[in-house]
Amino acid sequence: MKKILLVVTIVLLTSAMFSVEMGWGYGRVVDDFGDDTGVRFLRNVGVGKFSNRVTANSKVLFRVGIDSDFDAVTIILFEYIRYPVFFSNSMYVNIKVKIDNEEPYNLKAFVFNKYLSISSPQSDLLIKDFKRASYAKILITYEDSRYSLSFDCNEFTSKYNKLYKQNKKGE
Repeated sequence: MKKILLVVTIVLLTSAMFSVEMGWGYGRVVDDFGDDTGVRFLRNVGVGKFSNRVTANSKVLFRVGIDSDFDAVTIILFEYIRYPVFFSNSMYVNIKVKIDNEEPYNLKAFVFNKYLSISSPQSDLLIKDFKRASYAKILITYEDSRYSLSFDCNEFTSKYNKLYKQNKKGE
């Protein structure tokens, strides 16, 4: 019964927070009043793991987003599936990325409250790698916490291209 309740809670929280399914899909930006701004973004929602002084291998809900201008990749994390992580004590956070079985590389993400933002030219590299990859792994280290995210990239290119074409039509 507890497992069923946990699964239902995860589904409801994910639906309430993002109004989407897990994996690659699209999101809409709304204003402070909840009205659609017309801005779309590509996102991947998944569940990873995190550890720190208090916990080991606990669940973290993540969203990796690509804005409709295609110039930034954002990451937002929710510890224990529901508590947003605020990166308040730093301007930048180091991120390690591994694409398929290749050598990992490091990126810096700018901290904006509860969001991590990777901008161009680093975001260009990340998007290019997502397009050719089967899967990606991202390791985020912040203070005493480590966040491990892993997700499939097989649908990324088609979803990215569709969003890009929609944005071109809207110009």
